[in-house]
Amino acid sequence: MLRIIGGTAGSRKIKTLTGEDTRPTADRVREALFNVLGARVIDCKFLDLFAGTGAVGIEALSRGARQAVFVEKNPRAVRVIRENLERMEMLERAKVLGQKLPEGLLYLVEEGGGFEIIFVDPPYGHNLVVPTLLKLTKLNLLKPDGWLVVETAAKEPLSPLIGQYTCFKEKFYGDTRLSYFRLTTETEMGGV
Repeated sequence: MLRIIGGTAGSRKIKTLTGEDTRPTADRVREALFNVLGARVIDCKFLDLFAGTGAVGIEALSRGARQAVFVEKNPRAVRVIRENLERMEMLERAKVLGQKLPEGLLYLVEEGGGFEIIFVDPPYGHNLVVPTLLKLTKLNLLKPDGWLVVETAAKEPLSPLIGQYTCFKEKFYGDTRLSYFRLTTETEMGGV
């Protein structure tokens, strides 16, 4: 079992899936992520893509996010996310979409988008980061001052500029890399 690191649900354990279906974000990586995000999480609208067990989105809710939306295609994982949210008494501040991408993203556009933080954690080695970020660019789901965080394998190549997003920080934790992106400014694009 994984545990929630901090906030109102700190130290509480959450259910995980058995087998190879998901690869939960390790406790130390989640702790490092939320140390970087800091107060930015408080009262934010948080999107957890490829949500797996929901540990990252639940951590965001525990640390004060006003809402978390989870997108996960695996029906077993969707059930686990809902169970974890119920156990943590967070279901009323969450939305769980059992959909593949990009269908789940299209639904979010209809719901108004406007996320301050988007966390993207696709299966390692499946080349899903670039297509996902390009789709996010096209659908404009991130607020202008928002952050997009991507978890990948440390060895997986990742461009510092994808669609309208520019990487401004990278951190490595063993075989895991967290890359922090924001919308590219005119200066970063070479404009005035």
